[in-house]
Amino acid sequence: KEFCQNRNYSIKSPETVSQKVEEIRERLDHARNTEKELVQWVEKELERLDYSSELDTPRLTHHDIHNSTRKGQNNLFIIDWEFAEFSYSPLEDLADILIDEQLSKEQSEFIIDRYRNLTKIELNDSVLKENKKLKILYQLSWSLVENSKLRENQKTPKKYLKYPKERKEKFNSIEK
Repeated sequence: KEFCQNRNYSIKSPETVSQKVEEIRERLDHARNTEKELVQWVEKELERLDYSSELDTPRLTHHDIHNSTRKGQNNLFIIDWEFAEFSYSPLEDLADILIDEQLSKEQSEFIIDRYRNLTKIELNDSVLKENKKLKILYQLSWSLVENSKLRENQKTPKKYLKYPKERKEKFNSIEK
């Protein structure tokens, strides 16, 4: 926070997990007319989640990491920090990497272990699973709103129509 203040960077107040869930709910209200079935499914899954993993201290998160990772030979590089924010849910970045990067089991375990050691956050399979689900529901709610905007303008690129279905499939694969 001090770093940002010294450079006159704008600072958004830290977002809690509960605020993120509220944002998802607001997005669903915007998409309700065009995607009723998916909206209802997301609402049902939100009710089932145990998203009580808020932390005492907000931490810097990338907040858009699934679009900003690049792989080297044995490295994963994180770039493009313009959407970074302080959050009470730093597991969002970790969830993004575990959801969308094509990592081996060993690579995933290494990243989780490294993350656990650096952040001192208590991580277990249940916490990781719930955070991955919450991240996917967040992405899905965003895509539903974008699809409803595109449909209103009659300019829906087919790739955007597939995204909610792909996110739902990713969500369901976490259950297995």
